[in-house]
Amino acid sequence: MSTNVLCVESLVRKCLIPCACLLAVLALDAAAQTASASLPAPVKQGLYPGAFSHNRSHPAISNGYLISFTRHPAVGRPIVFSLSALQDGKQETVVAPIQAAAFVEDAAVTADGNIALGGSYRRTSDGAASNFLAEVSLNGNTVFSVDLGDYTPERVCVAPDGSVWTLGQQWPQESGRTPGDYAMLRRFNTAGALTDSYVPRNLFARAPALNFHHGANRTAAFLACGTDSVGVYVGAPNTSYWSEVQISGGKETDSTVVTPPHARVTGLVLFGQRAVYASLIHDSAARDLYRLNFDSAPQTAWTLLPSGQGNPGVARLLGRDGANLVYFTAPGPVDQPVLYWSAPKR
Repeated sequence: MSTNVLCVESLVRKCLIPCACLLAVLALDAAAQTASASLPAPVKQGLYPGAFSHNRSHPAISNGYLISFTRHPAVGRPIVFSLSALQDGKQETVVAPIQAAAFVEDAAVTADGNIALGGSYRRTSDGAASNFLAEVSLNGNTVFSVDLGDYTPERVCVAPDGSVWTLGQQWPQESGRTPGDYAMLRRFNTAGALTDSYVPRNLFARAPALNFHHGANRTAAFLACGTDSVGVYVGAPNTSYWSEVQISGGKETDSTVVTPPHARVTGLVLFGQRAVYASLIHDSAARDLYRLNFDSAPQTAWTLLPSGQGNPGVARLLGRDGANLVYFTAPGPVDQPVLYWSAPKR
């Protein structure tokens, strides 16, 4: 306990009912601990015009940038990425050199400032549908591009060592009454070669629907690259799941997650191993910040992290920037929200 022992003894001597006095002291101490666990006031705020326009994907924070793009451009239109540097606000526009009709499911910024992107396309050679993972530089040059066959990379993140990680599904394997088993999480090196696979499909009792085409019916699924691990969260009506893989060594740990009733995750951040934060929205439209509690692992649960004094509240997490969570709060213009930076006490 943080309450000073001598202070407690002094209060007990002066109290007519020592036990009641001690309970009062414990209650005060519990309140102090709750306050210390709250999200502090923002250390920074910023405005990034254009990044949240209605025709763009939900923006995300990735390696020091706010990145947004048009997920499904009109036929014949290029895929354009907008990057805003968090440090100085400098903006970059990158046109992906993709000639065939393509859909980008997700993208992330590498430590070198390139863009790693994954999605689906139709081969110009035979017209067959396939999937790809690619990396392009800020001047639009292709660093690598690989065909992934029937595996669709639905989420993409880049680890500190430069490896590119994808969370995806092999849709042909989901079409039968008994789904086939395959690895949903995959790791690629800086040249685009597959090096490791994790998170077996048979971990989930029901088929997740990761693809954004499912709209409001899609599964709340997130892929996050932390400082020393990579995490996967997959929401489900009854049981949700958290899988975490150490970047060095590849050890995988799988847990079930207890989610508050009638709530779903809208944004997720992984700092280091087991340092997981998420924004949740409830059926009542209330929005709160939570931290994943591993005290009862392998079953874990979301623990509310209240907003501290001077904090405007968290509507949705966008990512992390150094030791800070980056988020926006409601109410505010949907197309031009103010972003806030706060460092949780970890």
